[in-house]
Amino acid sequence: MSKTSRVVVYDDAGGSVAARLWWLLTRHGHRAVHVLDGGLSAWTSAGGSLDTFSVEVPEGDFTARIAKALPV
Repeated sequence: MSKTSRVVVYDDAGGSVAARLWWLLTRHGHRAVHVLDGGLSAWTSAGGSLDTFSVEVPEGDFTARIAKALPV
């Protein structure tokens, strides 16, 4: 993951797992993290498509660090 990558997190557990990952990534310095409202089921119900193939992602430059202030 790059430090400029847009990260969208989601789960199938009512959002609690996605919210935790959002918090962890944000707390460790990533600034472009979003939670998919309603999760994967809301995405597909709204007509969103899913890819079924693997994508090779180049090595990123994101380095986790504790942010000085908690996100609000």
